[in-house]
Amino acid sequence: MSKLVETAKRCKEILQNTEYKLDMVDWAIVPGAEFDDYTFKIDRLKELAADKNACGTTYCLAGFLALEADYPKEYVTSDGYFDHITFAADAVGTKEFSTEYDFLFNAAWSSKLELVHKRLDYVIEHDAVPCLDDWKEYGWYDE
Repeated sequence: MSKLVETAKRCKEILQNTEYKLDMVDWAIVPGAEFDDYTFKIDRLKELAADKNACGTTYCLAGFLALEADYPKEYVTSDGYFDHITFAADAVGTKEFSTEYDFLFNAAWSSKLELVHKRLDYVIEHDAVPCLDDWKEYGWYDE
């Protein structure tokens, strides 16, 4: 099984078992918190993960994967930031911002669960992503 398919299956499993909401726009969002340089600080992310009462907290698909993997230390920079882009690229076995990376993790995707599952199901069935001309059907830039 390819890393792409393995990651799509893992995403589906996480979405079915999480208490948090999906928001493809940002890595991790806590209602009322300011988006600043500390958003990707590993100590802040681990603190957020430990606070299961963080009502309304959302994650994107890559954020869910990292949370579930307890933010692997090989992706933590020397100054304490989590390298979410490299983590996500490695999860699908490609380089950053490849079509495979973008099909699963780009912030332009709709957060509607039925469209997210449609994307994941496509990857699982075809072990590939559709051509760019067909992405709208899967929620690309969907409001």
